[in-house]
Amino acid sequence: MSNHSLSTFTAEITAALKKAGKDFGAHSVFSPSGSAMWAYCSGSLVPNLFKPDSASEDAAYGTVGHELAEQWLKTGEKPSHRIGEVVSISEGERLFEVEITDEMMSFVEEYVDWCIYLPGVHFVETRVDFSDLTPLKKQSGTADHCACEIGHMTITDLKMGKGVQVFAKDNTQAVLYAYGFFKKYDELFDFQTITIRIGQPRLGHFDVWEITRAELLRWAAWLKERAYAAWCEDATRTPGEKQCRWCKIKQDCAAHAVLIDRLVDGAFDDLESPITSDDMSDVQSKLSDGTFGFEPIRSNKLTLDQKTKLIVYRPMIESWFSEIYADLESRCLRGETVPGYKVVEGRSNRVFTNAESAVDTLEFLGLPDDVIRPRGMITPAQAEAALLKVGYRKKQLPDLLHSVVRKPPGKPSMVPDSDSRPAIKLASDTAFDNLDETL
Repeated sequence: MSNHSLSTFTAEITAALKKAGKDFGAHSVFSPSGSAMWAYCSGSLVPNLFKPDSASEDAAYGTVGHELAEQWLKTGEKPSHRIGEVVSISEGERLFEVEITDEMMSFVEEYVDWCIYLPGVHFVETRVDFSDLTPLKKQSGTADHCACEIGHMTITDLKMGKGVQVFAKDNTQAVLYAYGFFKKYDELFDFQTITIRIGQPRLGHFDVWEITRAELLRWAAWLKERAYAAWCEDATRTPGEKQCRWCKIKQDCAAHAVLIDRLVDGAFDDLESPITSDDMSDVQSKLSDGTFGFEPIRSNKLTLDQKTKLIVYRPMIESWFSEIYADLESRCLRGETVPGYKVVEGRSNRVFTNAESAVDTLEFLGLPDDVIRPRGMITPAQAEAALLKVGYRKKQLPDLLHSVVRKPPGKPSMVPDSDSRPAIKLASDTAFDNLDETL
């Protein structure tokens, strides 16, 4: 796109957003948190700008968690005095009341402990600029934590959600933060390696990915290419798992329906192919069954009539995916190689080894009987929450309860290779190793 057409397009979008009541300059258009969306699906960026910001209790909880972490890391002191405080958070058009609890503070503590002892100069909640990668000025994001030392940078991103596990590898949001620090401080620190970390304390998930200086610059070049591809008229839509997860227009997106159509048709070779206007027009014609006069030009929305026809297939498609998953998992569990997947020990809940011993230990630690057995024996997690309230620290709890708590093995389950949990060796892998010795 020429500079003239780029400036014209920017002016048109600015005017359209203003007319829609959206402030073009309030947030970065190329937000790091939405980078997986616009980097992998160019056509998603502009339509999402016109959608209202999503609002949820989890987002509000995360905002408060980040605030506590920032206060703790900047002062070096645990903000214990804030436990019990109720914080009002505006998310979109909704107002949420979030109570700061002992449990929330303990999750924040895990993240703080992960960051505070890193070597180097520490930066907390720092605004970093990456405008040189985009067609717009003043594009930036706020990095949760960065530790810089000669030759090395460690970027840590706090995720307070527990619904979706987030991984460090190939994380475009963290890469943009790293690039922002690289651009600003490389002359001082001469970064040669970059460690990217994602901390999700509510899932017990702390993931790490290390890249070189050259790899960071290759990522930056790719993101620049993707940013310019997204900031243009009729940008290509490429639906997929990463980009569609947080997209606010996917329910209306005809390209998304094309992907499902290809899946249903078994057109697996076409899943990575670009989706054209003709493809979207074709699927809309199928949904309309020839009874709806549809104008495909510049309109990528599914109509109400088309949605009602598409939703009929939901049980069938969900059942199909469930059966495929079950088949692949059973193959994994039998020891077959399933490309891109592995078997790990599933998650499990801790239990008390002996209820009577646990009661004795908890009473000794200062918990009254009505807390230990309000209607039945409390769980180890509930016991920890109660102990936090009477003054014990999160890091003390494992030692205090280790003699009365055990964690049974989790049920083996299939996960992507990108999962940080180690693969387990199945019994079937060694079942025939000593066959000759038994004859």
